Amino acid sequence: MTASRGPARALAVLVLSLLATATVSGTAAGSLPDELARCAAIDKTDKRLNCYDLLAGRAPADDKRAFGLAAQVPRADSAAPQSVQARVARVSVDRLGHSVVLLDNQQAWIVADGDVIADPGDLVTIKRAALGSFLMLTPSRRTYRVQRKQ
Repeated sequence: MTASRGPARALAVLVLSLLATATVSGTAAGSLPDELARCAAIDKTDKRLNCYDLLAGRAPADDKRAFGLAAQVPRADSAAPQSVQARVARVSVDRLGHSVVLLDNQQAWIVADGDVIADPGDLVTIKRAALGSFLMLTPSRRTYRVQRKQ
């Protein structure tokens, strides 16, 4: 298998999935090639990828609302956010006994490291860590491994 087949196969899968999505969503089949051509004509790589993502129904790579969701595949490009800052709205405990931190941007994060020491109003930073994990840093300089809940 040559290296040039990989991108061609990926493009073919993308086109087929877009056609299937267009059929299910009711998009006219004649407009999809036009939209694909519009995306293909974009010179900047990150903007072109965002165009394809929108056609496929995915959130763009630079959308901070999707930060940390499992459905969002981390990308190495510079458009993907590497961290997000928000204020703690509430800290609660779920039915399994895990601490859950609700942020003012409506993101909920489960703390894997036990009880979290954070108060409502504290400014926390959540950043990408190794192997697709995330770390939450609090004003008291504590670091917690977290997982996005919603």
